[in-house]
Amino acid sequence: MGNGQLSSGIRQYLVVCTPNALITCNEENMGSRKVILNNGGIQDQSFIEEDGTVVNRFWIDMK
Repeated sequence: MGNGQLSSGIRQYLVVCTPNALITCNEENMGSRKVILNNGGIQDQSFIEEDGTVVNRFWIDMK
């Protein structure tokens, strides 16, 4: 996928399925982070998995 197809797909899915969505991505995954932020993601508290991976949490309000 490319050229915004994933962004469009996420937005369409969320509008149909839920008023609010929690989406996560690993901290080093800048592509996913950019897609989430471009779709209205608001960063929440990050957490660290047992293997040391930092996971960022984002909420998207679909109302």
